Parts: sequence; structure tokens; C-alpha cells
Amino acid sequence: MAFDKETYLKEKAIQFVHEFSDRNNVLGLVGFKTKLRYYLSTLNNDIDKRQFVNYSIDIVYQFPKEEQESLKDFIYVLNGYVSS
Repeated sequence: MAFDKETYLKEKAIQFVHEFSDRNNVLGLVGFKTKLRYYLSTLNNDIDKRQFVNYSIDIVYQFPKEEQESLKDFIYVLNGYVSS
């Protein structure tokens, strides 16, 4: 079975989003940025990092509007990474 980078990045994004969006996990913005840096450090190149962030944003935008509103600071940071 061949390694599928797209599937790997999507699964990693799902895990990342679950970690910071879980209601039982009180992860502040500093903790979120630390966690984001950790996840990005596990990826090899800028293309993979941007794709990972894009997948994470896509997952969050599938949440209900109320939940998106509660995660707006995290979404802002993710969007800032993509545009930089």
C-alpha cells in the first residue's frame, strides 16, 4: 500500500481540530499556537504545512455557526498562517 500524503494530512488536520475544538479541552490561544507549531514542525515542507492548515480551516468551517463563532480567534490565526 502506497503512502497517500493527502489522506495523511487530512487525518492529521482532523486530529488537530478535534484537540482544540473539544468542549472538555480548555485550550487558550497561546496553547493553540503552541499546538499548531508542534503539528507544523512534524511536516516536511511549506506546501504540506499550508495544505494541513487549509484542511484544518475546511473542517472548522463545517461546524455549526455557533461553534465557529466560539472558535473565531483560532480561525483568525489559521487564516493568518495561510495568507502569510
